[in-house]
Amino acid sequence: AGEDAHSALVQQNWLEGGVRFIDGAGLGTIVEQNEIYQRVPGAALAIWNVPYGEGFPAVQKNTINIDEPLWSGDIYVVSAYAADNEDLPGAEWLFGVIQGNTVDPEVHAILEDLEELKLRIIPAPESGYVYGYSSIEQALADAGEGDTILSEMQPVDGVTTLVFDPGDMPANSQIILGGNPAIVIPKAALGETGEHTVTVSYWEEEEMGDRVLPEGYVFVMGASFNIEDGDGPVESFVDGNPVEIWIGLGELPVELDPETTALYRYNEDTGLWEEQLKEFDKATNRLIFTTPKWSDFVFVQEQLIYTVTFEETTGLEPTISIAEDADSERMLVEDGEVDLEDGEYYFFAELEGYENLQGTFTVAGENKTVEFTMTAEAEEPAEEDPVVEEPVDEVPETGTGIMWLIPFGLLVLAGGVFIRRKVLA
Repeated sequence: AGEDAHSALVQQNWLEGGVRFIDGAGLGTIVEQNEIYQRVPGAALAIWNVPYGEGFPAVQKNTINIDEPLWSGDIYVVSAYAADNEDLPGAEWLFGVIQGNTVDPEVHAILEDLEELKLRIIPAPESGYVYGYSSIEQALADAGEGDTILSEMQPVDGVTTLVFDPGDMPANSQIILGGNPAIVIPKAALGETGEHTVTVSYWEEEEMGDRVLPEGYVFVMGASFNIEDGDGPVESFVDGNPVEIWIGLGELPVELDPETTALYRYNEDTGLWEEQLKEFDKATNRLIFTTPKWSDFVFVQEQLIYTVTFEETTGLEPTISIAEDADSERMLVEDGEVDLEDGEYYFFAELEGYENLQGTFTVAGENKTVEFTMTAEAEEPAEEDPVVEEPVDEVPETGTGIMWLIPFGLLVLAGGVFIRRKVLA
């Protein structure tokens, strides 16, 4: 509709995809009785009014069908760019759109942006849950008695901050500050009204400083939970209404046995770790800890030990030692067995007459047998007595025998002549 138009009517259409309407004069676009199929993320209806328009568009009696795979993207049942007016504030008009139209499947409407008048929709939550709001104030305004309000505040520089007034929380309601761990704050735990600020941060074992872990446990996760009101840190919660800390075991990077885990709170006054009450919800695979006060917490697991047995495959009994790496100090293994925690290790086998052996093995949540084979050292050849050769007279070769027969023949011939002469005489 151009500047000379008085109104525009979009009625009884079958529309697919996001649809944009422009009310150039701001005199009132009417969008009703349309069948809209939302196939892509974005706004099912995008309605533009000129700035400072006199009236909001009428969006009513439409059916908006949304493909369920689109829930992973941003879906807006309506996005309108219109000037606010005193007669009908933008937020009220936006929620009127949801009430005056049919959305399939059933959805939950969230005021995403009042300045740009965006109404985001998500799958309808379970009864008693309020979530998906961009601010805690909007969530609290839409919550009812006994509801659970899920806050979706994101961390900034590693710290998640939530600011709210318990006085705005409906009776028997609770706020869950998401994440793992998740913090559950009942209204009844906070006796005072007024602005409260919750901060949550997480830290690694290297950041514990001089504090030592409880004996017999290994570090899994560290967290700092703090809450302040107008007078400073909240020292404790109302008796009988502890705050809960939920840890979902299925969401951790390592598999843990709920029976071997614990949550400890650091007592600044005594300088000691204090174990918090624990229960395990098998249905949700969640650990639920209750605490009467907040400070630094450490989530730990029992230091599990496993037996490692060394076996030489041919029955030899070499001396075995182990170390954390090839160059660190070695520990002697007695009787071929040693108890170790999970981890990677080196082992060394030594036996006279056999080559020294070095290898690695890993302990991973169960007892382990390390098999290996020793190799005998190569034998050096025995020393032999030197061979003395006897001198041997040279014998003429057979082929030259005629040469030594000649002087022998001459000798016989001379003797014959001598004998003959003697006879003649």
